Amino acid sequence: MGAQRRAGQSPVSMPPRSGRRGDQIAPAPAPGRGSTRALPNPSTGRTGYGAYKARQSGVKAMAAVLLTGPPGCGKTTVLIDLLKEVKAPAGGFYTKELRRGNKRWGFALITLQGQEAVLASVDLPGPSRVSRYGVAMDVLEEIGVPAILEALRKGQLVVIDEIGKMELLSPRFREAVLTVLQASRPLLGTIMLAPHPFADAIKGRWDVRIVYLTRENREQAFREALEATKDMLAQARI
Repeated sequence: MGAQRRAGQSPVSMPPRSGRRGDQIAPAPAPGRGSTRALPNPSTGRTGYGAYKARQSGVKAMAAVLLTGPPGCGKTTVLIDLLKEVKAPAGGFYTKELRRGNKRWGFALITLQGQEAVLASVDLPGPSRVSRYGVAMDVLEEIGVPAILEALRKGQLVVIDEIGKMELLSPRFREAVLTVLQASRPLLGTIMLAPHPFADAIKGRWDVRIVYLTRENREQAFREALEATKDMLAQARI
């Protein structure tokens, strides 16, 4: 259907502050002896020994800063706040809820260049489904994935919101995520908290900084993610 479920293609203003088992996931080579996991501590929101070990061993570049946390904790809002703060050239996409009154009926995918389309909807038929939502794979693969790869090609900060269940239905999306990480170009995004083979492998990389977000620690998590993002951009000279 060629990504026809579009909600419009005019520039979109940002909101105010406020895998599968068969995938070949290429882990980052360990910076020191053995392999460590950069997993968040839910009580502090800080990453574990893996990210610390990478920094101490003189690794030149952190590949990604990813926000994680329970649904509804504000990951997308914090991500957009970070983009406003760092003011770096960026490309990729983020998502937002679509509501009729108080009821959520879907999600929109919005590129940083302002292109917008419906990514998932309760009204969308087809085999690609997450819970009650049908997922428009054409929108993801014809708008979202090209936005990621274009940002990578231009040497920009790559933005992905999110690495989640809906997006991970697409092999092309998973491949794009791995392409960015293997290129060692800066990635700022969000990633699902629930267990998932692909997402868990990404969260387990030593060159990925995970920031754990809750409604209660939002300001602290924002400051930590901002510091990590600035460091990542400085290392990449962006």
